[in-house]
Amino acid sequence: MKETTGRPRFLLVHGARHGSWCWRELQDVLADRGRTSHTADLPSVVPEGSGGRLPGLDEGESLMTCFGGEQPDPAAVEGVIPVREDPAETLHHDVPEDKRKAAAARLLPQTALSFAEPVSRAGWKTVPTGYVLCDDDRSLPLPGTVRRAGRCRPPPPQRPHLAALPARKSG
Repeated sequence: MKETTGRPRFLLVHGARHGSWCWRELQDVLADRGRTSHTADLPSVVPEGSGGRLPGLDEGESLMTCFGGEQPDPAAVEGVIPVREDPAETLHHDVPEDKRKAAAARLLPQTALSFAEPVSRAGWKTVPTGYVLCDDDRSLPLPGTVRRAGRCRPPPPQRPHLAALPARKSG
């Protein structure tokens, strides 16, 4: 996406259990730097462009298979996966406690199908896609994350997600 000024615009897409609220502080930083960004609330999905689940998943892959699991029959998958009892350990361990608690209070259950359904079209192949590769991610196994991130282009920024950016932002 390009604006008439030639500066890129950003579409920030949240992951599982989150909503567009998780990008608010990054949007403020981008706006301060003259950048335009947009978000969307996508309940119960782990989206990628138009047709995937997570950046870097290929056709036929699901979140289950990309981390070494077996592909279940999507027709047999039902229900929701509740929010973990202590999401601070895997999702927000590296942000200040007040922000961690506020984020945990907003997390939503995720449909089981969103983790099991294979990707039918890999948006990263036709739409420039970045992947936020977190250096201390306790939720997604690093080998699969690095492999998927390597499929995306352009190279991802280091760690702008959620409330971690303002804590690490330099003048």
